[in-house]
Amino acid sequence: MASKLESIAEKLFAEEKVKGVVLSDEKGYPMLNKGDCNAGSAGFVAQLAKVASELDKSKLVRVHLESKQDIFIITPNNQMTLGIHKTK
Repeated sequence: MASKLESIAEKLFAEEKVKGVVLSDEKGYPMLNKGDCNAGSAGFVAQLAKVASELDKSKLVRVHLESKQDIFIITPNNQMTLGIHKTK
């Protein structure tokens, strides 16, 4: 499974402007990190997705955070949460 996750991360990282990728399990433990997303951010990414889903009771698809220079996209599913850090 680790090699499959690495392959997915490589594909995401190959996209233009991607600076980092982090993947956490349902408990917030890091499963994979690459680039400027460190393993310590996995729990935060999972928790942010959980809080957002509690605020919006509909099926949460994505959390999108944006600053002047960067974009952070968090995509949860039942067992994992993916965080992608990109430049604009």
